[in-house]
Amino acid sequence: MKKLIISCIAFLMSMSIANAKTIDYLVTGTAGGSAYDNAELFIPILEKETGYKINKVIVDSCVGATIYLKSSKNPSIFRNNTLQHESEAGCDLAPNKKTFIGTAWGRAMAFCSMDDMATAVAKLKGGNRLTFAVSNSYGQHMIDPLAEVTGTPMKFVPYGSSGKSLKGFVAGDTDMLYTNMPKAVSGVTKNGISCWANTGPTKILDMVPMKELFPEYKYNDIQTFTYVNSANMSYLEVRKFRKAWSKLLESDTVIAHIENKKLFHPSVYGKNPNWVAILDKAGKSWVGK
Repeated sequence: MKKLIISCIAFLMSMSIANAKTIDYLVTGTAGGSAYDNAELFIPILEKETGYKINKVIVDSCVGATIYLKSSKNPSIFRNNTLQHESEAGCDLAPNKKTFIGTAWGRAMAFCSMDDMATAVAKLKGGNRLTFAVSNSYGQHMIDPLAEVTGTPMKFVPYGSSGKSLKGFVAGDTDMLYTNMPKAVSGVTKNGISCWANTGPTKILDMVPMKELFPEYKYNDIQTFTYVNSANMSYLEVRKFRKAWSKLLESDTVIAHIENKKLFHPSVYGKNPNWVAILDKAGKSWVGK
């Protein structure tokens, strides 16, 4: 009798798994990259909260996801960010009110030099030409409005990556550094540089919000937002995943990730913000629209 009961339970469990609804999670990156790591972080929580089986599909990039969805009718979710959905040619997956699932976090930019904040701000206002080491992801239009506010000529010096821009700055090639938050933290801890301002809503380490230092600077509050969007999903499916996303943002693992990476939790942007509009504005700012 006992064996029969166990067999019945096992059968019912197998039937439950077999009948579980499935969706695709499109990984817009390769193993070892942040998009892949984010999938590893998100999928177990979303499966637990929704009861769905989530199939991981490697599509390499946002462009790859766009191409994949032109032929696939499978219900799908995918992680993207506001820098990619505006600047990456062929990436046509910006969210709208019907498809948006949730924002994961915001990542600010950092202003760094070898000076303390007071000295650095004085240089920004000093009138003498300043150069900034930057990744080639960031255009001159990002710094021109600060030059207009201060009257100091400023020039971005682009490098092939954020890592190379940090190395160039540390080597003395430029006066200052404009970089993403993870690279700024690395520069502070490993290279002894000074990062004194960030473009987020609150202070990070010793970096005060740029909007407090230069409230008239157009890009004083710009972040790269990572979010999850959807395709080929019904209204009820989207609603289910939005509820699951709220639980994901409360999970210890996601909160720890945000804190460790010096990111901003979506909760700091207020209660029920218009995320679609926020993401659209952030994306357009990166390309000067």
